[in-house]
Amino acid sequence: MEVNNKLFVVMVIFIGGCASTPYAVIDGSLSKASDPNNHDVSIVSIDGKMEFNKKSKKNVKPGFHYINLLTTKKLKRKSSSLKMFPVEAKECTKYVVTAQHKNNLSDEWEVRVLREVPIPSCTPSQTKKEPVPISEHLKSAAELSCFEADSLLSSYSPADLYPAVKQCISEGKAEQAIYTYTLASAYGAFDVSRVVDKTAHDAINAIQKHSTWALTALEQDKFQNKLRSFITTPESMNRLCAVVEAIGKPSYYPSYMVEHGVKKLPATSPDGLVQKFNGDLAWSTVMAKHLNCTAL
Repeated sequence: MEVNNKLFVVMVIFIGGCASTPYAVIDGSLSKASDPNNHDVSIVSIDGKMEFNKKSKKNVKPGFHYINLLTTKKLKRKSSSLKMFPVEAKECTKYVVTAQHKNNLSDEWEVRVLREVPIPSCTPSQTKKEPVPISEHLKSAAELSCFEADSLLSSYSPADLYPAVKQCISEGKAEQAIYTYTLASAYGAFDVSRVVDKTAHDAINAIQKHSTWALTALEQDKFQNKLRSFITTPESMNRLCAVVEAIGKPSYYPSYMVEHGVKKLPATSPDGLVQKFNGDLAWSTVMAKHLNCTAL
């Protein structure tokens, strides 16, 4: 009887040990064998914490993460080419991520999510965690829905535009999403150039975390593929540049970004903006270097 009791205790401990905390997996070791331009990736850092052994597979806590990846393909350049993979990791889900190279000769590559699959040995938690709400200063004042490109205005900030991008993607309206996303990206770059406090510049990431990056990894990957095809086609790229150029530089004050900064506003810049800022020059720079739009 004593032996049986001990065996029972061991069984209870063993079974109890199986009920582990829910987790997610980032797996960069399962590239597509049939595609010679698809390669495995190594995990370089997660949320800024370096992974010195550069594993291709890593368990992560459920929730939002910034993951820096490195292709395992031997590059011609000596310098490493890191790519960021933002993901809202779900409980008990494995994300198969890879490096999709342009071709066999090119060092250019993008993160590609091949699939999301459930982890059979993982048990989801019974209680559902409440999402962390977005800060008030980052909320959209306009509460935009998905609309056509000709409805975009220079008064819309990234705080307005990125949630609209998410809405477009969720509704399967890729082209509307592309126009809105491009304007949001351009306006974000413009605001970064005119807001003094560098800590405030993270406002763009914070907004995307609660909008476009909150989409599933597969939804993000599908949109990136459509965006890539759109901007590499001269006709559609020219239309895109023409629309953004016609809308012009932002007409709003970037309160969403200024208020996001942690530093006290200096006496020389009480409004938080660069003094004697040349908006026309900055906008031309954004069009040429950020969007790669030539003069129209």
